[in-house]
Amino acid sequence: MKRFLVAIQFLTIFPVKIKEFEERELGKSMSYFPVIGLFIGFCLVLVEIGGSKLFPQDVTSVLVLITLILLSGGIHLDGFSDTIDGFYGGREKEDILEIMRDPRIGFMGVVWVVCLLLLKFTLIRSLSTKILLVPMCTVSRWSMVTGATFSSCARINGKGRSFIEWVGKREWFLATLITLCVSVSLMKIKGVFLCLSIGIITFILTKFIKKRIGGLTGDTLGAISEIVEVLTLLFIVITSFCEIK
Repeated sequence: MKRFLVAIQFLTIFPVKIKEFEERELGKSMSYFPVIGLFIGFCLVLVEIGGSKLFPQDVTSVLVLITLILLSGGIHLDGFSDTIDGFYGGREKEDILEIMRDPRIGFMGVVWVVCLLLLKFTLIRSLSTKILLVPMCTVSRWSMVTGATFSSCARINGKGRSFIEWVGKREWFLATLITLCVSVSLMKIKGVFLCLSIGIITFILTKFIKKRIGGLTGDTLGAISEIVEVLTLLFIVITSFCEIK
């Protein structure tokens, strides 16, 4: 239960404050990341249901997107923008990490965050079944567990170090099992292909980042999560369109 509460504390804005816990508990809490994604996904579905009764679909989709950002405190978007700035502005590992450490957002970070949000809004708007917001949130949190499990930490000191160093194969297996159960229950066989596709993409992203900076950081984990959210939505929309055809 403590590890579950630690996951809530670090992935959401809900007022859970676990003051005393060992550093290893952060990494071990990652097995519950998909569960947190599952909860956030259902919150988005509730917003969609309520909003659709009061507002046009475009407004409701914006509200869903805003809720997604608010519930996570925007930490993944922050990591995405920092990662974009670092990889655009730096060539060497030290330069990239230094830029990513800067709390100010750069021009390219702003541009890509806007593009990401526009694409995410369009894809959310295009979903034929809004319950599929649930696997979007679940799979994206699982991708962070996958990246952290199969990589090392790029920084000696950093907000993601404890997660990356202490997560193990056991946590990854449990997170994968939860993610598969959620995806298959809502998407049937397409859920298996979704998890397989996202797993491969996460490995590629992790390998690319590791090649540039020697491992992952908290920012790059957030970036992976944001990218996977968009790719999951894209997968759902494309497969639904092909099904209609």
